[in-house]
Amino acid sequence: MKKLIFSLVVFSGLLIIGCQESFLTDPVQDTMPADIQKNYRPGYRQGTFILEGILVNPNVPLTEYYSLNGKIAYEHQTVKDFPHLASGIKYNVILQLEIKAEITNPNVKSGRSYIVSGKTKDALYIPVKGALTLKKSFQIQRSESRMNFVCLFEVTSQGVKLVSRWLEIPGVSSTDPD
Repeated sequence: MKKLIFSLVVFSGLLIIGCQESFLTDPVQDTMPADIQKNYRPGYRQGTFILEGILVNPNVPLTEYYSLNGKIAYEHQTVKDFPHLASGIKYNVILQLEIKAEITNPNVKSGRSYIVSGKTKDALYIPVKGALTLKKSFQIQRSESRMNFVCLFEVTSQGVKLVSRWLEIPGVSSTDPD
């Protein structure tokens, strides 16, 4: 009798489990949750590059260095693709950059620092599987030599990458690491 009751309980349990809806065979939900969907824009990316490190002074290339601290915020948006072009399909990318950084000479006791700040907005045409190299110069405020902070970016249809950065004096010298 105990075996019969045990068999009925096991059979009933298996019947209940077998008749439940299976989430594994349910169709995949085609929409995003509302909290994600309200902030989502196809082809839109944003982020920040942290600027930390040492920069060579272009006036005295091998003996004087500056300390760099700051950030570059970016917004990368793929605006429109051109599917009607058979070869060399391109993307129209809008890239916005905003830099806020401080450059200091660690050897000077006065603590004088130079400020780098600015915003840029560029419209770029980029091949689908290609990349574009973008060089941006930002003027350093309070610099007697009109020194610029220069950044080299690699821009694709999928995003942007900071490749290199250096100081240069327009028309005079460059400490481009490449």
